[in-house]
Amino acid sequence: MGQLVQVAKIIVETDAARPNLPVRASPVRANDVAAYLARIKPAFDRAMECSTKQQLFDYLCQLEAEYMADRASVDNFAHIVHRMYPAKTDLRPWRHGAAATACPYPHCRVPLTADQTFSLYVMGQSVRCRICRCDLSMDTFRLAAFLHDFPTFPLEPTTKTTPLTMPLLHKNSSRESYERDVLRAVFWHETQTKSTPMDLVLAMAKHLQSLAPICSNWDYWSHPHVIDAAIVRYNQFVHLVEKAPAAAAAALLPTMDIALVRFVHQSLERLPALTLPKSAPDMAAAAYAETFVQWSEVFNQAYSSFPPSFTAWSNAANALSKATLLRKKWNQSVRLPSMDSRFVGVDRHLPRDGMLWTPSNVDGGDAFFSLRIDFAAVLGTPVMDDRVVQPSNDPVLRLHSGETTADSRRRQL
Repeated sequence: MGQLVQVAKIIVETDAARPNLPVRASPVRANDVAAYLARIKPAFDRAMECSTKQQLFDYLCQLEAEYMADRASVDNFAHIVHRMYPAKTDLRPWRHGAAATACPYPHCRVPLTADQTFSLYVMGQSVRCRICRCDLSMDTFRLAAFLHDFPTFPLEPTTKTTPLTMPLLHKNSSRESYERDVLRAVFWHETQTKSTPMDLVLAMAKHLQSLAPICSNWDYWSHPHVIDAAIVRYNQFVHLVEKAPAAAAAALLPTMDIALVRFVHQSLERLPALTLPKSAPDMAAAAYAETFVQWSEVFNQAYSSFPPSFTAWSNAANALSKATLLRKKWNQSVRLPSMDSRFVGVDRHLPRDGMLWTPSNVDGGDAFFSLRIDFAAVLGTPVMDDRVVQPSNDPVLRLHSGETTADSRRRQL
């Protein structure tokens, strides 16, 4: 614990001693981060107790229902997540056709299992109906809901308006195929109403996934020195984003500490949601490497102890003819910190007693959303390093699959 916190103290002291660095301070204060952490902890603890997909889904639906019943006074996890998306004011619940509880095809309508509903609604995966054998995705359910709301649409070949019946869903309909069927006359229900309803249950599930590395190391992340260091690094990251061109700024990837303060900032002001590209390991590795290079050039210090991938970075540049120049820039900018100044805990196995907080069922039990204990998220851990949260069985909040980003990065080095 002492070495980990010492890194935070050094970050804060170094920032205070650095003169004339034009980094604008954000409105986020240490007490804001501490209050945010204290509010999300109960929701995470409750999610850790869920032993099945259905239990977690029911819990999130319960939070949504409580918040929707009295949005003026209910201050639960649903409220916290909704505040992070201030532009999404419309929280209309989905119609039954989009609830992913039964096959949406009129000739079938067989109920789906709880696991199928969870896979569709929360994890964004496709499933196959066990009766009609159609492949179902959330696109299918949204199309069915649209067809329910708009069975006809006006066709005006002359001055007389003629209602035209919408076509039925074909087997394995997709959004693209259905749009072709109606000659590009079908639009999403959201665009018809000029409003985009927010799927609060899905937003809560994704936010829990993002918070898991932090909440699993609770004592560390709630330490005052760590919070202060996270704010310092967040201000530096915002400085990079503001000075970079739009395309380059979009390619920057935060570390866990920066993401945490960003979540808090989103809850305080109207800011765009932070996108964490965990679903594309190669793109995430390239974004991390670009951030490492820019951070080194601007602040003359290492972004993290997590080694970036030159292969991912140079491939993203799409400039094979400039390979020599890219390698020269890389060699000038990328320097991992020395042993004395490294980000302790980053990209390193930790012994069991090195974990600052572990779930009560870490040695056994059947809790569905359990954690690995050999990696922990600390200052400098990239958000793409998904080794810090590794479900022990079927994934609940792990919304991506396949090769881990860390494995991909090592393959590219």
